[in-house]
Amino acid sequence: MPAVTRKCIVQSCTNNSKDNPTKIFLTVPKDENRRNDWIRALNLIKITDNGRYTVCEDHFDLEKDSTNWMFYKIMGKKLMLKSDVVPHKNLEIATTTIGSQLTDSEKKT
Repeated sequence: MPAVTRKCIVQSCTNNSKDNPTKIFLTVPKDENRRNDWIRALNLIKITDNGRYTVCEDHFDLEKDSTNWMFYKIMGKKLMLKSDVVPHKNLEIATTTIGSQLTDSEKKT
């Protein structure tokens, strides 16, 4: 079964996991209040509940926005965002040339 291609839902962003396999994609929260905060931050009208939507790392400062950045970098476990974080970077410009926040040696392949 082929891997699902994740796509960033930021309107000005064209990043996807097929073209950027080392880029981190964070799932939009399922909690309705947090999801609504993300919808407002992204200037979207609605995100339906029946999809798995993602936002790429270009729209966060992962070191400051996550609770376990060092653990993630060292162990490669699931990255956890702080509960009040919403996408806040590069929301109005194309982001195709921004590299990963991980160095090449830190990337898990």
